[in-house]
Amino acid sequence: MMIRFNSNLFALGFILFISGCISTSQQFGLSGTRWILQSIRGRELLEDTAITLKITESGISGASGCNFYGAKYTTRPKNGIEIDEVALTAMACHEPVGIMEQEEAYINTFQEATSYRVDGENLSIVDKQGNILLQYRLLPKFEANPEGLIGKTWRLNDADGMEPDELGAFTLWFDGSAFRGTTSCRDYQGTYQIVEDHIHIYLMEMTTDVDCAEKEQIAEGTYTSLLEFIDQYNVSQNRLELYTVKNDRLIYELATDK
Repeated sequence: MMIRFNSNLFALGFILFISGCISTSQQFGLSGTRWILQSIRGRELLEDTAITLKITESGISGASGCNFYGAKYTTRPKNGIEIDEVALTAMACHEPVGIMEQEEAYINTFQEATSYRVDGENLSIVDKQGNILLQYRLLPKFEANPEGLIGKTWRLNDADGMEPDELGAFTLWFDGSAFRGTTSCRDYQGTYQIVEDHIHIYLMEMTTDVDCAEKEQIAEGTYTSLLEFIDQYNVSQNRLELYTVKNDRLIYELATDK
């Protein structure tokens, strides 16, 4: 059975819920890893959907296609695992067709989990008959380098769901705990926190009035929706990659060091 919380943001409250869980994840041996789902009961996911799994010492969590979920778990001998009832946010999605049914199938499958298998970069959740319920692929873990973000202006170069001619006006700048930037319509600012290679936006607001056409407003909405749900970063001298909880990606190039 699914429990739905009246929330449409995977924000601080949900993170605190997960951090308050107690489990025996040290035996799991996968704490700190992040995975993307490849199949449910052998069936590939719907096109343009993504389901993720993050494993910590205190529980599991991730994006389930439309909503965000979390649960406690307990490990058993010989790779046994029991996943508790799953908590889920309460958003409704209408595209692509079937996304809510896929999400429900994914969440309900956890109830049948009795063990897990790891084969290289693949993780399988298995039922008591030995059938593979869920098949995941490991997502990369990046070097923690928060200093590489700070004091630089990053200009958007590519983003999932955005057209190339929409990108040039989008910028991002970080200091130690806050960020600011521009869209094609106006300016924005907010606060963030970094833990290792994970980054979370806790507050974001627009700081100037809208001054653009409808097309640019749509592009702004796509961009800010992606930015609100960033989860992981990878930064080098001239390039910044941000990944959302649904594994969408924003790629920035260094514009200036001032």
